[in-house]
Amino acid sequence: MFMFSDYFLQLSNQLTDYLRLHPHWITFTFFISGITSGLPLIGSILPASVLHFTLSVLAIKLGFSLSYIVVIMLLSVIPGDFSGYICGRYFKDKIKYCRLFKKRTIWFERAENVFQKYGGIAIVFGRVSGPLRAITPIVSGIFNINWSLFLLFDFFAGLLWCLTHLGLGYIAVNPTVWKGIQQFCTWF
Repeated sequence: MFMFSDYFLQLSNQLTDYLRLHPHWITFTFFISGITSGLPLIGSILPASVLHFTLSVLAIKLGFSLSYIVVIMLLSVIPGDFSGYICGRYFKDKIKYCRLFKKRTIWFERAENVFQKYGGIAIVFGRVSGPLRAITPIVSGIFNINWSLFLLFDFFAGLLWCLTHLGLGYIAVNPTVWKGIQQFCTWF
């Protein structure tokens, strides 16, 4: 009888074996997925959290260090977000007055109020939260947030995002971390 779990396990083992022979594909995939996660349309569709968790598990099983993976992700996430920011800055009027948003100007008014009230914290919160992740850079560009301020807060948000998503993959693979978590939980 055909079992889906057996097929998935076999596919996973084949992928791991291939990546063991060609480790540059892991780095390339991290880099491309990091860039695309910040793009306005693609980033909304791409399940970046699941993809990066899976990639981090594979990378750690193959011997990549967590710090290497975080650096690769940061080097890709920041340019991806900045490209979304540039799109928002350049196409702001075309985006605000396109057919999709023409009748929903209240969305932009609310977003502008949030950015004026909270500033860089809105960038950090938007970048780390799932539904707002892909639109935060473009909205920052639409509202003419200073580019250096955007990059500063986006760097910290990107670092936090990378550490949480990739760190979960590290924890999932590393048995000593699991034992530490279990010991910590028994104290309570």
